Amino acid sequence: MNTITTHGWAKWLNEHPTRAVYDKNPDKVMALCGGPLGLTSRFKKLVENKNLALLSRAPLGKKCQTTFHHSVVGIPMMDDDVHYVALANMKFGTGVELHPTSLFNSTSPQFVPTTLDLMKVTSVTEYEELTPPTTGTKKKINAYAVLPPALAEVYQETDMTPAALLIATVQHVKVLTPAPTTAADDQAQEAAEDTDTILKRIGAPYTDLLRFLWGLHHYDVTITTPTIGSLQDDDTVAWAASVQEIIAPQVKEKTVTMDLTQEDRNGMSDGAMTAMTKLSESMVRYQEAAAKVQESKSDSRLKAWNKLPRIQQNIILLAGADSDAQVPDEPTEEMLAIL
Repeated sequence: MNTITTHGWAKWLNEHPTRAVYDKNPDKVMALCGGPLGLTSRFKKLVENKNLALLSRAPLGKKCQTTFHHSVVGIPMMDDDVHYVALANMKFGTGVELHPTSLFNSTSPQFVPTTLDLMKVTSVTEYEELTPPTTGTKKKINAYAVLPPALAEVYQETDMTPAALLIATVQHVKVLTPAPTTAADDQAQEAAEDTDTILKRIGAPYTDLLRFLWGLHHYDVTITTPTIGSLQDDDTVAWAASVQEIIAPQVKEKTVTMDLTQEDRNGMSDGAMTAMTKLSESMVRYQEAAAKVQESKSDSRLKAWNKLPRIQQNIILLAGADSDAQVPDEPTEEMLAIL
């Protein structure tokens, strides 16, 4: 199975046509899975925006994990046949199955630092020493955060500990903020924003993310880990193979001797044909996997048919009589589909 390297993920992000829009609107990205939406509706928001990563708590240790390229596999109207899947860990891109009911949790209301205090953190020591206040309004802490592509890419250079991610977030937000212009006169100087005001303004869209990262240290036991499992169903395995082929296609090494002969120029043209051939082969493999899944389902339905009492089989066959009142001897695909 292919793996998605850090370079491959960054390349895919950069080539995605919507990346710039997401990076320019972090407030809308952060709020994508919030509000009154149901849990499955929140997941479907991620499905509609596949190059956004979801940050959550990792199952082991005080670290974080990311999932991306979220998808729904199966028939939506058949609850037992729906699988919520994604690629986990931006450095490797392993296919996993998720449970939306465990993804979008939050804590009970807690005392939390202000956005300004969080935006002033510059070291691990300051992160650990930023204790919760004892007065003020309590706030819920989300156990997840949706990341704009640029921030998701920054996180790849960290060890994914909450402290490292919070510091990286603060630095990233500050870099995105243009330097203040020099005041032309005393009146303009007095009207200019002070440092604290600027930090509160630029940090506002990232407040929920900063609280989540801070809470992983100070409210450790109350922030839960989402339920994530390995891919078991044939449909989901075929999905993972097809997605990884798109993001991290296998590359065969080829030695090319360059000169200006006509033969070598034709060889360069053959490179495009080779790429098309590889894409075609990938599609064929996916179709073959899907066909095997369908064949397996047909076999299981036929086994279910054979287990039915004969009288029940006759009733189903009778219901399938055609306009000439001819009753079929064997069950059709439509009849097996109801099993």
